[in-house]
Amino acid sequence: MLPIYGARLFSTQPAFFGPIDHGPAPGELIIGPDDELRIRIWGQVNFSANLRVSREGEIYLPKVGAVHVAGLPFSAIPAHLRSVIERVYRNFELSVDLGDIHTIQIYVTGMAHQPGEYTVSALNTLVDAVFAVGGPSASGSMRHVQLKRAGKVVADFDLYALLVSGDKSGDMQLQPADVLYIPVAGPQVALMGSVSEPAVYELRGEETIEQLLDT
Repeated sequence: MLPIYGARLFSTQPAFFGPIDHGPAPGELIIGPDDELRIRIWGQVNFSANLRVSREGEIYLPKVGAVHVAGLPFSAIPAHLRSVIERVYRNFELSVDLGDIHTIQIYVTGMAHQPGEYTVSALNTLVDAVFAVGGPSASGSMRHVQLKRAGKVVADFDLYALLVSGDKSGDMQLQPADVLYIPVAGPQVALMGSVSEPAVYELRGEETIEQLLDT
């Protein structure tokens, strides 16, 4: 029998594979409770501390007080802290880095190899989650991996783009309570004979035979 194109990508994951827990924090990462902010201030005032965001979404700075940071993208944190600290101090510089990063819960449904509820790092993306659950099942779609947020589809990722050309541009950062939904595979066609990779291919939209052969 012909294999399903792309299925082998998920069939033998290396033993060391796992969703990332540490790495450079993207600017769009939303700060949440239990994140650790590494703050360094020098100049008129010298201060250095690793501060964990409380359940209320705040950190505490001496002589400044509680500062609400939860819900802000990481890229906005330096400017936000500077505006608050400038109410008390002048002539200072600051740097902000991320230490430990909070985890989030997501849900994987549909024709996934291992559907269920998962706890992952807030650094993880849609593609990370697809690998973590073993990819689509034998009847799952490779062309329409959907990310649903608040009842709306915010991403419709085509795994063929990643397989064929390494295109990950449609990937998205995960947020709490996101749902990764893999629908049933769409129309399929079997290619065999003098082709680069005989397999069962899934069609996406109004794809032509010529486009399929380019795969």
